[in-house]
Formats: sequence, C-alpha cells, structure tokens
Amino acid sequence: MAYILLTAVLILALNLYPITVSKTAVFQAKESSMLAKAEIIATSMSTLDQLTEQNAGQAVSLLSDVGIDRVVITDSYGRCVYDSAASDNVLGAYALFPEIVTALGGNDVFRCTY
Repeated sequence: MAYILLTAVLILALNLYPITVSKTAVFQAKESSMLAKAEIIATSMSTLDQLTEQNAGQAVSLLSDVGIDRVVITDSYGRCVYDSAASDNVLGAYALFPEIVTALGGNDVFRCTY
C-alpha cells in the first residue's frame, strides 16, 4: 500500500513540476515582451508636447504593428485619451481598470491569462 501511495505522489510531482516551470517561463517571456513594447510606446509618447487624443493616436499609429491586442493611454487622472479597441472603447471616459489604477499609483503592472 505504501508503494502505491509513494508511486502516486511521485507521478503527481513529476507531472506538476514541468507544467509549473513551463507556465512560469511563458509568463516571464510575455512580461519581457510586453515591457519592451510598452517602452517603445512610451518613447514615442515622450516626444509629445501635450497629451491629447489626436497626438496620442498619431504617436501610436507611427508604430505600425507592435503586436499588442489593445493599447489604452490615459492622462495622470485616469481619463482615457487613446484606446485602440474597436468595441468596449473607453475613449474620453475614466478608465478605471485595476491595472490602470495600480499603474497610476506608481507601480509596474503586468496581466496575462494562461
């Protein structure tokens, strides 16, 4: 009986470890990629004199395709000045997504669904 239990625990551990390591590696790669893309967008935005809907749209459109599903740019109060989403666009409204609220608090934010 002890051998069966030990074998079951070992099989479970050997199956869970590679999955956990792979999941962590995927998240780290996606985070690095997203940070690089965000840096490109931030660099293009830093050349703007004033953050307006038109200026933000022009700066982001110059980047062609950076492979991001959605880009939301807000002012320091959380009001959306640019949103690339075709549906559920929050342009002009206060974008109070949890990620944006956390970022406005001075923190780095990354969200990925596995």
